Amino acid sequence: FGGAISLNLRNKNIKKALYLSPVTDFLSIREHLATLGNFLKKMYPGAYRYRDTDLQALLEGNILKKDDQQVAKIKDIVAGGVLDDVIKIEELENFCQINELRLLKLKKLGHLNFTSVEENASLYREIVNFFKSNV
Repeated sequence: FGGAISLNLRNKNIKKALYLSPVTDFLSIREHLATLGNFLKKMYPGAYRYRDTDLQALLEGNILKKDDQQVAKIKDIVAGGVLDDVIKIEELENFCQINELRLLKLKKLGHLNFTSVEENASLYREIVNFFKSNV
């Protein structure tokens, strides 16, 4: 869930972040997210450590703010499947261009999740290399 990941980005211990088929526009689904904060706290206690102001920023469409000193320090990579009918690759391309993020476009894959990473050796290697690198 891309939104929850972006909330965690303000955690000073995070140095690198990977997004798999992330939602990039929460404004279009805002009415469905009214209970998101309570859901994350109840379903995943302690997993998401964020301020209420960060959640509000997410709901207002401010997913990543590169001018935020902590977020600017994080090295990001976004992976998206060209065949994804939920998160369109064009949306990811635009989002990555605006936010200066690296995008891995996977031509033969749809919506990405951890299973798709496990089943795709080249994607797995790319991700492992990203996290091992000093970049």
